[in-house]
Amino acid sequence: MHVENNRWVGSVRWIPIGGESVKYDLPLGKSVHIDGLGTVTLFSVTPPSTAPPDKTKSGGSTSTLHINVNLDPGESFHP
Repeated sequence: MHVENNRWVGSVRWIPIGGESVKYDLPLGKSVHIDGLGTVTLFSVTPPSTAPPDKTKSGGSTSTLHINVNLDPGESFHP
């Protein structure tokens, strides 16, 4: 995650079967079409806290991202 022109931008790396890895930038609220997958939209970002870290707990700060994926015709999702 990073900020460009005061807007959050996430990145995703897609490797189609038998293809090369391609990095896509996902600006908040904008849809990006990824060949062999579909249209991906980053629609919400909860950035990490700016409060000082709690040294009594393990782990680091995290961001929460919410995306929407509309699969291309003929594509399916298998978790």
